[in-house]
Amino acid sequence: MMCIPHFYAIQGRAARYLGFLMLDVAMWVLSESAIRQLIFARASLSGIFAYLTVELSGVFAIMYFDEVQHRKHHKVYRIVEAVMEYDKYYYKRIYS
Repeated sequence: MMCIPHFYAIQGRAARYLGFLMLDVAMWVLSESAIRQLIFARASLSGIFAYLTVELSGVFAIMYFDEVQHRKHHKVYRIVEAVMEYDKYYYKRIYS
């Protein structure tokens, strides 16, 4: 009885991370489309936003894979996430 709610909780978190990944990819596609001229005042902002969304999609993908694999390689995924977050912060700090 106890493993059934636990299974649904893990499945729910994986679905949430997959949903975040899909939303992030949708924002990336929007920032690379012709509509971006209506959203961003400058083309450079669109480029920065596109880069940040690509970096963020990697983080969401890693979080999803970590949940799907039942945190088997959790430490490795956390290190990769930290490196990606640092890269995003560094890029944002230099070009903003």
